[in-house]
Amino acid sequence: MLRLASSRASLRLNGLGAFQGTALCPSFLKRASLSTRGQYFAPVEVKDGVAIIRIDGPGKMNTIDDNFRQEIDALWTDKVANDASVKAAVIISAKPDNFIAGADIKFIDSVEDFASLKDVCLKGHATFQKIRKANKPLVAAIHGPALGGGLEVALYCDYRIVTSSPKTVLGLPEVKLGLLPGFGGTQNLHPIVGLQAALDMTLTGAGEGGREGRREGGGGGGRKEEGVRFLSVSDRT
Repeated sequence: MLRLASSRASLRLNGLGAFQGTALCPSFLKRASLSTRGQYFAPVEVKDGVAIIRIDGPGKMNTIDDNFRQEIDALWTDKVANDASVKAAVIISAKPDNFIAGADIKFIDSVEDFASLKDVCLKGHATFQKIRKANKPLVAAIHGPALGGGLEVALYCDYRIVTSSPKTVLGLPEVKLGLLPGFGGTQNLHPIVGLQAALDMTLTGAGEGGREGRREGGGGGGRKEEGVRFLSVSDRT
């Protein structure tokens, strides 16, 4: 059984228009720019105390490397953690049909030795643990593939909402190549989805679709097919 929601979530979501996993929604994302554009993220925007973090990497698909990690670390510190007006955040993709496809293969190939790889992984853990421990809930709105490091980013969030689109797949396929998840996937998956499902995903690389996750009671409580509908985002008092 795949459960993607978390008991740590502290947001109510109701009425922000239809989310189709595209750069066009919700409509309030076009307002109140707070920062200049980075290499991997569009300008952060805030509405009613909620920061919107839009992933928009340089390629057709969003991927992760150490520059991604450094950018989200600085972005979170400057635009979320240090802004008293921001009470919570949502991370989504600005690209259609893609959340994060995984690690950048060229970056993986560029890592020359074990010490360098360990350093990258430890820095990744430190960044996302900092985000997790902040007193500002983070929701992942997932449409399209969330694979490898993409799923690991989502697992660090307080709540995950997935579309029921057949394009939405969550998994750790790197294990098929003999690679272990490096950003905490083996530690963070089983408390959320259960031991049996986590073993299946981490030992076989099998993926879970948005439809399957919702049918088993996951995916943030079940969302309408082909999209996630937010009606309002507010911090819980």
